[in-house]
Amino acid sequence: MSTVDRARRYAQVEYALPRTPASARWARHMTRDFLDGGPNGAASGAAGSRSRAEDAELVVSELVANAAEHGRSACRLRLRARTGRLVVEVHDDGDLLPVTLPGSTVAERGRGMTLVHALADRVTISPGRGGGKTVLAVLPVGSG
Repeated sequence: MSTVDRARRYAQVEYALPRTPASARWARHMTRDFLDGGPNGAASGAAGSRSRAEDAELVVSELVANAAEHGRSACRLRLRARTGRLVVEVHDDGDLLPVTLPGSTVAERGRGMTLVHALADRVTISPGRGGGKTVLAVLPVGSG
């Protein structure tokens, strides 16, 4: 599903991803395509600098990887771009809420939400009406 409103420079796309570790990789590719203005993508140039696009890909990858690991079935990835920002929403049916652990330079796991919080302007975690949860992250995109 996708929506593009060129007059308001608004674009939205939503994907259902299977509960598999490979979904994080696919989510990165879909995010890059979306930001670069590919099929159903955001307006040309929405990604802005390469580092901001890479930040968005990292956030999406972390959130989808968490959903694949802790959910019980497929997850939903929704991307919305407006001038200057990207809203990432990942919904899964798992009841375990993500936590931000203290930073560690030696831990091999558990740093994903710390990275998400560091890269995003805002992060919210909302329980779903029918169970599960949605993690929303807002990132700056565009010039920069």
